[in-house]
Amino acid sequence: MIITHAIKRYVKFGHDINSGEDIEKVIKDIAGTNVAHLEPNRSQRNNDPALGTIAGIRNWHEWSWPDNETEAGYIYARSLPGINSWKKFTPESIQKIIKKRVIKKPEPTITSHSHLSKSWTMPMPEIQGDKNL
Repeated sequence: MIITHAIKRYVKFGHDINSGEDIEKVIKDIAGTNVAHLEPNRSQRNNDPALGTIAGIRNWHEWSWPDNETEAGYIYARSLPGINSWKKFTPESIQKIIKKRVIKKPEPTITSHSHLSKSWTMPMPEIQGDKNL
């Protein structure tokens, strides 16, 4: 929210944002904020077959990937966080969705993170009322 506000204010004052360097310049003085540029390696995807889609995926709003031994490889989804029961997608059903495609780890180009110019601090709250407690 703070970053969005800073960018809108920068543009409102007549500046243009044409590159990642412009965004970095805008938000560099926000306390506690680091910036890096990620550039995806899109050439990895050119020869791969398309992934399938989970039927009804728009109905699911909370996702979980359990890591215990009995359910590793499953994907859980439910429509309302904390309320509905989980729909379990088995490793076999997931394999059918990806249509024999090997999923590769992405290797984006990443610039080094910017350095903080201001530290993020939070003042200690003062206790109001009876100080004998």
